[in-house]
Amino acid sequence: MASQDDSSDIINPESEVEEEENGSEDDMDMNDDEVEQDEDDEDAVDPSTFLINVLKRFEERGSPLSAIILTNKRDTDTENDAETVPSLQAQSIISIINNAPLGDGVEPVKILVETCEYLIQILQDIYRMQQQNSTDATNQMVANTACMDALCEALTSRTNYLPISMNNDRRHCFDGCNTVLSPPNTSMQSLSRLLVEVEDHFKHLPALSQIARSFIEDGGLPSVDELRYRTQSKFTSLSKVLDHIMIPLPGEYSFEDCYDAVFFSNPSKQDYTADELIGDYAAGIDSSVSDGAMKICAFAGVAKALEEHKRYHTENEIDECVGEECDGHGEYEEAEPETVHGWSGSWTEESDKPKKNSFCYGIKMGCILEHANEYARATSPSPPKGSSLSSPRARFHQDMSEVEIPSGGEERGVATAEDFVTCRARHGYVESDAFEGDADTIYSSMQWTHDGKIGFSHVGGGWKNREFRGHIYSFDDGRNTFESYEMCHEFWRTPSGILADGVNETVWIDGDRRIKGFGIENGQACTKYIFNVLNDKLAMSSVTALGGVQSKRRKTEDAGNQNLIAFGSSRLGYLNKAGIIQEWKLNDENQHDGIRRMVNMDALEEDLQAFNEEDILNLSESTWMDEMGAAEVTRGKKPDSIRQTDVVTPYSIGYLPNEQFAFVSNGRSEITMYDYDLREKSRLVGFGTDKVDVVQRPTFEKAGDPSIFVASDSVCAKIFDLRSGKAEMTIHQRCVNSVPVYLNDSKFVCNRLSEGKGAMMWDLRLQRPMYSLPISGNTDLAWIPSGLLLAGSGEFYKYGRNPSVGGEDLEWEIKSAKSAWSELEKKRNNDRGVSECSIM
Repeated sequence: MASQDDSSDIINPESEVEEEENGSEDDMDMNDDEVEQDEDDEDAVDPSTFLINVLKRFEERGSPLSAIILTNKRDTDTENDAETVPSLQAQSIISIINNAPLGDGVEPVKILVETCEYLIQILQDIYRMQQQNSTDATNQMVANTACMDALCEALTSRTNYLPISMNNDRRHCFDGCNTVLSPPNTSMQSLSRLLVEVEDHFKHLPALSQIARSFIEDGGLPSVDELRYRTQSKFTSLSKVLDHIMIPLPGEYSFEDCYDAVFFSNPSKQDYTADELIGDYAAGIDSSVSDGAMKICAFAGVAKALEEHKRYHTENEIDECVGEECDGHGEYEEAEPETVHGWSGSWTEESDKPKKNSFCYGIKMGCILEHANEYARATSPSPPKGSSLSSPRARFHQDMSEVEIPSGGEERGVATAEDFVTCRARHGYVESDAFEGDADTIYSSMQWTHDGKIGFSHVGGGWKNREFRGHIYSFDDGRNTFESYEMCHEFWRTPSGILADGVNETVWIDGDRRIKGFGIENGQACTKYIFNVLNDKLAMSSVTALGGVQSKRRKTEDAGNQNLIAFGSSRLGYLNKAGIIQEWKLNDENQHDGIRRMVNMDALEEDLQAFNEEDILNLSESTWMDEMGAAEVTRGKKPDSIRQTDVVTPYSIGYLPNEQFAFVSNGRSEITMYDYDLREKSRLVGFGTDKVDVVQRPTFEKAGDPSIFVASDSVCAKIFDLRSGKAEMTIHQRCVNSVPVYLNDSKFVCNRLSEGKGAMMWDLRLQRPMYSLPISGNTDLAWIPSGLLLAGSGEFYKYGRNPSVGGEDLEWEIKSAKSAWSELEKKRNNDRGVSECSIM
């Protein structure tokens, strides 16, 4: 490793660029043509200044970047590793990165991709070298934080300049992950959506036809022959000819004219059957585009209906159709009016669906729709299914114990009997007021958190939900019971943050300028701790008085809202945006004295006088509560310690084994690991966007495998091996977050999709999705080790060997499952026609 004082190999990036721009004396003898070419390209960026090229030349002349950035811990002379002054070589790396050209279109896409791969490789090498020496306290390697920040910033900024059109399988494989999985292709046109699109086409067709006729009328409507001549002179494709000639026909042309226009518009073939005509028409339509399948089905409906009515005329020797008087048109039942509910009452509105007894192309719309729907059902491909044992519809209501299990053993891709029991879930809802909040209004203050077997759901109360009201609850693993207790008026306002702490069986709530720790003891809710949080100004003054200074490296715009940090069973911390952490020990001395100091807003002054001023926190001037409100006002314990850190308040926190955290910051594509002293240990990289997230328990520690780490961004989930720092598996799926699920020695990852489009359970052994869950609401998920996947709405999925049910219970489960799947089916396709729904 290069010495920090050794400057013989240092490269000044600015002088290097200047030298390359000036060139040697031989290069100065440029001819006039070369000068003119340089003038034309004066705005182009010199490729030699691209970051990847400069860094590679830097490594060729000195040590590898990982060796420069890493320092042995025993060689550092400061208590905080992050404040270690970079060596001159490390400072040169930072300067190179900061001065490298960057911007939209500055670096070609190929260079951006190569640079991302190169930077990820460097960061992975650093992680590997740190892990190799992590168990040797005398030989631990520490990475300079400033250099790591520069490398990660260079990586994140370049991923943001990658083209939006770049496929996810490229964007998320810069890290060299060899196992890349994708969900079943559900982008096929779902039948229900296709039928709706066909109806929409015919609903808007009359208006479109009227507009088309206004352009072609010249003293009257042209004949079909004239329309055909105009169209065939412009197009050679039969599908395009038919598309254009059919637009003006509805409503104004007779049945015979419409039949003539549709069946005789191909001069080379005049004896079409409807099936042959549909086949030739479909051959010219790309059914993979958003409206391709709809156009084919709509045309099939018209062609089939015209042929059927023509057959009726032929069989009954009718020369000319007389429209409504013709007996060949059936009667169709129209859609019922819809009931609309509003603030002032309820009323009915006529359906906007096409009127089935109206005429279109000389025949009734009902006949056209029947044939179009029949064709759609016959030709729509069925979405791919899972294995015979893992129904993608997760038939929760079925008793699977008697199902015959085919042989297959442990072969990859073949489910076993144990898999069948493991992946099957019973669907239900927690019968409690704990989850019944007002989530659909602008005044909603609902928040939810869960860890282990304890959780808290804030639902809000009082005027416009501006008062504290929620429920603390727990699941008893042994008895498989649920108990919850309502808690009201604990703060002057609604919570700023909530953290369920399964280690201490405590729920920590950051309310006003206090943090309260609640638990359940002897069958009732109790207040275990109350801590007083100093405001930012006082906290900064305390740090300054102790000789601390705020880090200049910090970027407060990257700060998240995860201020509460639980340091195991030893202490609780509150981290503000300035990087100052206040800590309280979780000991007997800091426990709450048990006195409940309540004040009511309608008797505020009188109630406040009943307590010593130093024992209470009076925020009556800033509360939003009305005269009916109330608050518990105990001031709480002051911090046991206040110190400056170099940590950005995270967007999300993952709690890892061996007293470590995984922090994710806003707008960053890396995950930073810290120890309990908030000293940086390492970083995980490999995501192609800056929307990374981790859940509170992102590993399989409780399943006996603490080295598997799950994280996600907006378009994929990655399963890392913490021993190597590399992703062993990448799942390309747009998800909000990924929850590790484990049962019966099996490991799964549950990807929760955005916009309430469900969730998909992936089996890590089989490396494929087992089935989907119809989670239709925008709700969080948490795994309870006893075998329960709980949603913040109170919805749950119970795993394991569920006993069969019958009677009304079975009837309710069937109805509930069908309803949930029905809601999810509506969200199968987004507005762009691309499926993001979890239904397989």
